[in-house]
Amino acid sequence: MTMINHCDLTFVGSLLFNEYPSTVVYSYGDNRPYIVEWIDVSDDGVDKFFLYEVYKENLKEYLNRKISHHELIQSAVNGITVFFEGN
Repeated sequence: MTMINHCDLTFVGSLLFNEYPSTVVYSYGDNRPYIVEWIDVSDDGVDKFFLYEVYKENLKEYLNRKISHHELIQSAVNGITVFFEGN
């Protein structure tokens, strides 16, 4: 698995809630889509997120409403999801 720095990701767009985006698409390398999901705020005010890579086909199916948000998350490449705190 390749380590990715935030600066290596290119913002593509928000999928849910433009006012405060909770689901955001980034691309990496040869336009591989990565999804960042905001999930909570800790007691000390630090945002909590998870990040996962999806196949372009699965993202397209989600955008076309053929699979649910839950199914998109479950389709993470190699089943890998990374949780982190910060911004």
